[in-house]
Amino acid sequence: MMERNYSKDTKNAYQTLSTTIQANKEEVFFHLATTEGISSWFPQLSITKEKDAAFVLFDMGEDTFEKMSLVDYKTDDYIAFEWAAGKVEFQLEEVSEGTQLILKETLPLSFSAIPEDFTGWDVQMKNIKQVLETGTVGKVDPSEIKKVKETIKKNLFED
Repeated sequence: MMERNYSKDTKNAYQTLSTTIQANKEEVFFHLATTEGISSWFPQLSITKEKDAAFVLFDMGEDTFEKMSLVDYKTDDYIAFEWAAGKVEFQLEEVSEGTQLILKETLPLSFSAIPEDFTGWDVQMKNIKQVLETGTVGKVDPSEIKKVKETIKKNLFED
């Protein structure tokens, strides 16, 4: 089960997704903060370091990469990085069933693909949960993706 919340103000759109994963915080953080971990559930992403800075690389195909700065992290608790024109943050909280993973994303309203981007992170949250609990990425249901995207559009862009 995933909790979803969408909102906006005059400048930005916000998404908060929350799910409980049957794994400890250290294991979940490993899957967010290392190339080996992150690429197991989001194959287009990797983590790289240059000098004293860390970056997330998004492989857009055809040898094209978007390099996004790691903004902040606290080992086993929190990691945040630039994402497109906004920011993605992951918070981890220990709960009796494992670890609650909370994703918070902020994108400017001027970003043209907010519903698609928010929907993509919805899919990726399911992927990380599945990888940590079963060891494999599950199949994506196109009708579920369409429903999530429509919900996002309705919540953010229909008055």
